[in-house]
Amino acid sequence: MRMAPPGAPVTAPRSDVPPLAGRPSTSVVDHLVALVSGSSPRLLLVVGPPGAGKSSLLRAMIARMREPTMFVAYRVLTPPPNAGDPGNPMVSLLLVDPRAIEGTGGTLAGTAAAVPVSFAPVGATPADQYPPELADAIQRLATAGGGCIFVDSWDRGSEDLFRGHAATGALSTQLGASTRTLQDRLGELPVHLVLSLATENLEGMETLADGVVRLGHEPTDCGVVRTLDVEKLRGGDLATGRHVVSLEGGEFYTPPPASSASWIPDRPPDPDDGDPREGAWPGSRAFARAFGRLRDRGLTGVELDELTPNQFVEVLAYPMVAAAVLAGNRVVWIPPASTSPAEVLDVLGPQLPPAALADHLRILSAGGADPSLGALHRVVLPVRREMRTGGDTRTADAPPIEPLFPDAFKFLQETAGDRRALFLLSLDGLRALSTQSGNVYAESTIPLVVSRYARLPRFHGIGFGRRVDPFSQALLPGVEQHLRVLHLHGQTLIAGIRPETPPYLLDRSDPSTPYRLLSAS
Repeated sequence: MRMAPPGAPVTAPRSDVPPLAGRPSTSVVDHLVALVSGSSPRLLLVVGPPGAGKSSLLRAMIARMREPTMFVAYRVLTPPPNAGDPGNPMVSLLLVDPRAIEGTGGTLAGTAAAVPVSFAPVGATPADQYPPELADAIQRLATAGGGCIFVDSWDRGSEDLFRGHAATGALSTQLGASTRTLQDRLGELPVHLVLSLATENLEGMETLADGVVRLGHEPTDCGVVRTLDVEKLRGGDLATGRHVVSLEGGEFYTPPPASSASWIPDRPPDPDDGDPREGAWPGSRAFARAFGRLRDRGLTGVELDELTPNQFVEVLAYPMVAAAVLAGNRVVWIPPASTSPAEVLDVLGPQLPPAALADHLRILSAGGADPSLGALHRVVLPVRREMRTGGDTRTADAPPIEPLFPDAFKFLQETAGDRRALFLLSLDGLRALSTQSGNVYAESTIPLVVSRYARLPRFHGIGFGRRVDPFSQALLPGVEQHLRVLHLHGQTLIAGIRPETPPYLLDRSDPSTPYRLLSAS
């Protein structure tokens, strides 16, 4: 955290990621705020190593507090000569006084950084003593009718001091004694305390606390991700457990679990603001920023774990399909088995002109034509039953490989020279087509057949499949871009395996806005 000169406003870190305005509030933070609100004094401990996001969590809580709030930051100072024992570092307290925000009605609304408050040093005391300034701050809050005091370490020196004490247990003993003194001072006053600690050894402090949350990191198949563990929450209705955290743009965020309805996009794709020469537009700025455009003559494999909902495929696919149709490109799509062609058109119909859908989109289906689609009936491309079954073509005298779905191949092959062709393939949907149409598709021939499509000019193919699906295991070694999707602690993560990217947290909390991919590392 950087100290501003006295009287200077605190400004928020800049980011090219859209803010959370209008989105559902973070449920975990809301529960923690509820714990330290009300008339009965509460103590919340926020524990984690340096850089885990403790200060960001405190700022997120302050932004949601409706009561007067005071922020206390410790800073280790080197005493000047003859000012005491040089081996005993001093701790300066930096307070944000609620009197500095009288213009806001005594609350911090919106984001904490949006309120023009200033950090002002109010004194120094030996690190092993209870700061009297903090007691005075408590009394001032109590006189104002209550509030919450957030105590945070301010810089790396403070963290180093905390870790040094933690190794011997001195820190937890010192903080435990100070906390008891604080609680004695609080008494029945409606003043709450949130204490941020960098020590792993709490030495019984957790027994004094009404809530304990621990920030850290967890290794996954998508890379190391940030986490928050709710270890204790006395009097709250938030269950203990682990949550995935993003600190994108310095903002602490844990998306609420997405409902099944919120997975399906109900808005047009993001407009293309990049360079079309680099490939087809994926319909999402978030996807393009994380993984790039869809390169010509390229193949992308998206590998889903067994817990990821099928609707995840549609989160990525709908913007890609809509953007391609709007650009005049041709698209063939095999959606997941649970999604019918009529359902696809129900989503895309309000976003795209009917003529564009009829001319540029084909949805493969084993169910045949659907008269209920009216003028859009030709969008559905029935799978021929007479297609020869897949066999083992790995021998030298094997017959030539015929393109999978000849009608679809012909449709993409006839794409205008200045346009692109896109083939989205759900391997789950492919398996359903195989069962319903009576055709047999062997995983040994899938890579060879798909390669026929990849040789089309200005073509990109995307396959979505489960990790345990033999089709996925056959397809993934031959793709140039391999993305892995993991459903973890109620959230969905996606990362690039080839080329390698950090893990991203999918935020689909507001269907009226584009999905976001937030850094989870």
